[in-house]
Amino acid sequence: MTTKTTLCYLILCACLVCSISCGDSAGGSNTTGMPGDSTSDNQMQLCIIQTAPASKYSGEVSEGEPFSDYYMELYDRQERLLLGYNASDSVLNQKRVSKCDDKGNMVELAIYDNNESLQNRIVCEYDDNDNISGFIRYDSANAVETSRAYEYGSEENMTEFRHYNSQGELQNKIVYEYDSSGNMVEWTRYDKYDDCDGRQIIDYDENGNVIKQDYYSGSGNLYETVNYNADGSIEESIHYSGDGSVYSRQTNAYLQYDEHQNWTKCMLSKKVYGGTELFVQYRTIVYYGDGCNLD
Repeated sequence: MTTKTTLCYLILCACLVCSISCGDSAGGSNTTGMPGDSTSDNQMQLCIIQTAPASKYSGEVSEGEPFSDYYMELYDRQERLLLGYNASDSVLNQKRVSKCDDKGNMVELAIYDNNESLQNRIVCEYDDNDNISGFIRYDSANAVETSRAYEYGSEENMTEFRHYNSQGELQNKIVYEYDSSGNMVEWTRYDKYDDCDGRQIIDYDENGNVIKQDYYSGSGNLYETVNYNADGSIEESIHYSGDGSVYSRQTNAYLQYDEHQNWTKCMLSKKVYGGTELFVQYRTIVYYGDGCNLD
């Protein structure tokens, strides 16, 4: 994973931790990874990851019934997460119509259902360095659902993320810290009262690749550790109880990849209180390389 991709991934993880209304989320560790897990394709304008529901294995070969929810992630040209939400399987057949500026930045995305009815509209703004500086999400009646604002430092590293509700009231913010190499080493999340309610510490190897991330509650208790393999994919996640003991441990085995070497099938092995459960996870990645075509 490149340094740029690593930085983008960390920003995504940090943004995903904040829970937002209507199923829209902006933060938290997960096993979906991101566009660019191991790809050298830096020309993508926009990417949609559609993660199918996991199926619980009833045996070594056959799969059980899938869970009900799909998860969808929408990324911008810099591989940063714009939107992440749970949806029914109808999301796989949605129509998306986008508008881009002359630099290839997506400035508007309209999402329609199977009946061609407008569901959501996302309007994005960019700074002079083509970093996304904010976006507003509108509902089908053109009312604001949520908005976000992003600030960047002198090295174009994101320094602050702010989430607002439909009334424009601040709901939470995340502040980022970097080392001398430009790697994000820590973020702290604050609630609307400016109280700390979460923190993440990131460790790197000598090549600048993320090897470990620790997540802490606002009270300072460690509640999750995520370890990564050599290509930047999540290898193991460990969840802790309030007393510091291990509550669950999940390991990932990646079974299939697409032409960009991003995984499309993953076996999840989860151990909870001595028992082991196996799940299979599929995902479909839609890449938009040249221009701004979403159909």
